[in-house]
Amino acid sequence: MGEQKRYALVSGATGGMGRYICKSLLERGMTLYLPCRSREKEEELRHFLERESPLYKRDLVVCVQADFESFASVLALCERVMEERGQLELLMNNAAIIAPEFKLTPDGYERSLQVNYLVPRYMTELLLPHITRQVINTVSCSTKVVSFNRFCKEIAEAEIFDIVEGRFNYNAEEHRKHFGHLKDYSRSKLLLDDFTHRLRERTMGGLYVDGADPGIVDTNIITQHRWYDSLADVFFRPLILSPERGAARITKYLK
Repeated sequence: MGEQKRYALVSGATGGMGRYICKSLLERGMTLYLPCRSREKEEELRHFLERESPLYKRDLVVCVQADFESFASVLALCERVMEERGQLELLMNNAAIIAPEFKLTPDGYERSLQVNYLVPRYMTELLLPHITRQVINTVSCSTKVVSFNRFCKEIAEAEIFDIVEGRFNYNAEEHRKHFGHLKDYSRSKLLLDDFTHRLRERTMGGLYVDGADPGIVDTNIITQHRWYDSLADVFFRPLILSPERGAARITKYLK
């Protein structure tokens, strides 16, 4: 009998850090399932891996078109992975956005809240019975500048399936009044960090559950689409981590 294949699902794989995370996982002998927003993003990722990883083979990387602004799309992704593989060794929730302005997803939640927190939580709960070894959530040092307010407490304690199915009392207009693109990004990551701790307590050592903070990394996510972007590129980007070094801070948590 041949060696049993090892499977991982990694979100945010087409971004700057995500590509290097995928390279590292291929070096560890894993077959990857990767949500991709478009065929163009998929091909860019494949070209990178073909160039950078001697272990890359097309059949070791399975890209599945998925939209994290749609719970239905996330459900379809998870159902496909489970139908084709049955189990995963690793789930890595790495996808994140900084929404430049307040906008609701088709599901009715603010974009960064859904993509950065609700979807990782939903995907983890859907896949949890099939994960055999580890969950890694990419958290952020920016959580130190925001507080865990009443809204955070309410949504963190609500059942994720109630949230997804519209049984949570989310006040979008109230959220709009207090929206700030950096503040809401940070708060979504604070919620993800909280979920990581809750999940670790729930699994009681049955799984490795880690929150990995890469630090401030030079990726497209830090482009704010503001007048000061050009100044930040000159004075700020040279001082922060490369995507490769940021990815190394994530993959050091691999068990």
